[in-house]
Amino acid sequence: MMTGRTRWIATLVAGLAGAAVASPYAAQAAAPTGDVKGPACLDIVAGSGVYDGSVLAFRVTLAGPACRAGTYTLVVADSQGGSTIATATPSSVSGSQVFYTVPVSQADGSVCVSATTSLGGRVFDTAPDAGCIEIAVGDGSPAQQFR
Repeated sequence: MMTGRTRWIATLVAGLAGAAVASPYAAQAAAPTGDVKGPACLDIVAGSGVYDGSVLAFRVTLAGPACRAGTYTLVVADSQGGSTIATATPSSVSGSQVFYTVPVSQADGSVCVSATTSLGGRVFDTAPDAGCIEIAVGDGSPAQQFR
């Protein structure tokens, strides 16, 4: 049986998945950015998410379908250049879409997000290329900034 919170998270993740299809960035996300020398499955081309003050739901889009042996990590910091407060592995993967659901609470109502892809212990891509994307309660992050 789904609790209200579980239902909310499922709805949020489904909404992010739907946004990936309906997003004006969907075509942009399909083309590799060229900043990764390696397989398309390790090239982060976009990402977006929402934060409700206790759960961060985030979607990373890759240039190609996720690699079976690839490692996809989301890092959540308390602020730009701040301390890491959570790291997460995907809650689900569908083709080139990698989804994360991270329980995290911040007193100031915002978190800063970055992601990495790796294979065999070698990091292939970090997004954004420098720093992290700040997401406040109720805000989302523009996909074009997360590459």
